[in-house]
Amino acid sequence: MGTRFEPRNAQLRDGRVVHLRAIAPSDGEELLLVDQHTAHERVRFERLLERAGRHAVESQGLLSPLVVELSPDLLPVLDGHVEALRELGYDVEPFGGGATRLRAVPAILGTRDPGPALERVLRDLKEREAADWAVAGTRDRLAATLACHSAVRAGQPLNVEQMSSIVRDVLRTAHPTLCPHGRPTIVRVPREELSRWFGRTGWRRQ
Repeated sequence: MGTRFEPRNAQLRDGRVVHLRAIAPSDGEELLLVDQHTAHERVRFERLLERAGRHAVESQGLLSPLVVELSPDLLPVLDGHVEALRELGYDVEPFGGGATRLRAVPAILGTRDPGPALERVLRDLKEREAADWAVAGTRDRLAATLACHSAVRAGQPLNVEQMSSIVRDVLRTAHPTLCPHGRPTIVRVPREELSRWFGRTGWRRQ
């Protein structure tokens, strides 16, 4: 019979459903369920790598250098990723003790607080197990982390233009069905399956 609809799963406003995790377009034959976060993550990941390959990743310079105190367990992570951090838009260097001096951050991170954002990125790199990645290499894993932290969130309200852009862009990527961490971005529902959900035998309207 399928899953019972619970009001907490969505909110109705002016006849529109908002705060859902997925976008649901159709290609004419199948219904596509597109996870807005993982799809956007895939798009941003591939764009970051393409720009890094051209040495064209955009950075946002800080008005004045920021000194960030990192926890001791993150210092080896920083040391092991300094070159990759620079390739992907960071201007960062050790500043003595547990301090790090930050002069620029990847523009992809937008208006996020630079210090906590750097710490979250390093923490994510440290805590993920090898099995949590669908990509290999220091730079690619850092790019995946930046893409994840800058992508739209699950449940974040989007307008039609934003949803259409995510769907269009992810379908143009080299690997549209998985995010860099190996999670699905798209689930295809055949029209026959959709018809069964609603007790119909065909795709036609009645």
